Amino acid sequence: MNSAKRLALVLAIAVAGCATLKKRGTVAARKAADVVTTVAALNSGCFVEANRLLLGSMPGPGLIIGLSVAFVAVLWGLDDPKANSVASSITCVAAEHNVLLL
Repeated sequence: MNSAKRLALVLAIAVAGCATLKKRGTVAARKAADVVTTVAALNSGCFVEANRLLLGSMPGPGLIIGLSVAFVAVLWGLDDPKANSVASSITCVAAEHNVLLL
């Protein structure tokens, strides 16, 4: 995928999600996108994990998925629109960054 297509994809993802940031389902969907793109990038050798929570470990798909499920479960239980907005924004940026690296 060339860089113009990647940029278009990133912008489409960013714009499409703006209205739904507060919904907890959005957090789950964006975290899933982050996990999929992170695992794909790690498996392709594009980059190493830069998340400070995972530094010092050798994050495999199981660890990344497990931490992500725990993260979403906590936010799902809270069901706080402000927390959901922040988490959605962060995970969206992470997934978009990963797409650009792939």
